Amino acid sequence: MALAADDYVTIGGDSSIERGAAENREGWVEEFAAPGHDRYVRTLDDLKIGLRKGVLRAAESGRWEGINHKPAGESRPFGRYFVHWTKASGAWRAVSETYVTLGCRGPGC
Repeated sequence: MALAADDYVTIGGDSSIERGAAENREGWVEEFAAPGHDRYVRTLDDLKIGLRKGVLRAAESGRWEGINHKPAGESRPFGRYFVHWTKASGAWRAVSETYVTLGCRGPGC
């Protein structure tokens, strides 16, 4: 959450919306505390940077994959993600992240 802007918003792969750093922190703590949850891997496909009205902004997009170990076997949900970055106050901060779940691989799905 150190890279999150004050008004940071996440739209999860299940269409849930979490607003602000505190709410997002709670969501991530709950997610990673779930039995069998291992990790997420993001793979960057594209990054564009632009300047408008003196503010640097960046658009990051790529693929994500989760890795979970469940009694029925491994599950690997996957999809696409987008991050809106800004460098308004001297440091890069994430304004928003959007995740879209497109499917799942493995017997634990």
